[in-house]
Amino acid sequence: MTTLALPLALPRPMPPIPSRSVRPFVPSADVGPYRLPTVVQDTVSAALSGRKNAEAAFLLALFLARYWSSPGRLGRPFIVDRRALANHRHLGLSEGRVKGALRTLEAIGFLDRVEEPGRRYQVTTSGERHRKPIRWTFGADVLASFRMANERAAKARQRRAARPRPVPLPASVSASGGFPARPIVAFLPKSKGSAIAKIHTVKIPSRPLAAPIPKAPDVGLEAAIARMQAARNCTQLQKGSV
Repeated sequence: MTTLALPLALPRPMPPIPSRSVRPFVPSADVGPYRLPTVVQDTVSAALSGRKNAEAAFLLALFLARYWSSPGRLGRPFIVDRRALANHRHLGLSEGRVKGALRTLEAIGFLDRVEEPGRRYQVTTSGERHRKPIRWTFGADVLASFRMANERAAKARQRRAARPRPVPLPASVSASGGFPARPIVAFLPKSKGSAIAKIHTVKIPSRPLAAPIPKAPDVGLEAAIARMQAARNCTQLQKGSV
């Protein structure tokens, strides 16, 4: 009895599992009057893409940059008190969300911890042990971006200060729409060998003057011409009669 050798069925290759696309994070439009520099905002938004607490982390980054990125404070370590920032009117985050946002900002490099020598705990006056507050600073790349933004803002203020400002017109010009009164000096003799300057203020009209009025004809000249013409006619009549 012969047995037929059936072909060995190989398993089909599994189709590749499609990777889940990371949704880019877009900050909310209603974040307040302060705005991050363009380079910093683009970097933070790209680093927060795909994170669950991206909105909370961005709000905390915006809050810290508003108060600690000025030229006088930039580079100084600061403390983030979660209890004081809980339900802050500019944040609206709970204490737990502030804590999670801090971890996220540290993970993406926006914040760095300042390592301080010594013990991590301190003893209070009541004898209890408390952990020392963590001091933070901006990351190296974020710190450099803030410095460049501050330099650009300072140069822009210098250019605006050096720009000539328009001279405001007098109140009389803006109210009437014309030019103000201009003084004209006329010299009138006061006595023999002396003169005194008298100043007359003449208002220059803002509208064009009316057309000049034509002069009336000279009546006396026309009467004389008529008398001459009449005398000439009489003379001609007398010559004809003779």
